[in-house]
Amino acid sequence: MEMTLFSQASLHTLAGTSLAVLVIVQAIKELPFIRQIPTQPLALLVGMILLLILAPPIPPTRIKWATDLLNGLLSGFVAIGGWHVLVAKKTKKK
Repeated sequence: MEMTLFSQASLHTLAGTSLAVLVIVQAIKELPFIRQIPTQPLALLVGMILLLILAPPIPPTRIKWATDLLNGLLSGFVAIGGWHVLVAKKTKKK
């Protein structure tokens, strides 16, 4: 079995999608035209776009569209929460 960081199978999991959102947001956050966008809404937007791109066929029903958008929001929220945990650990005073 081939081990890759961002395979189609790993991106279809919540952890894989959330990691991808975190990496993408950190990579594009310093671009001049994106720097003005707050990080949390950017992460939610990246999560929704990523899930819509990963869903191979265009969703045929409104329920599938809604499910994909909600899953994208969920992956964005998980990425935001993960980032806060990392930052809190780093900045926590003993």
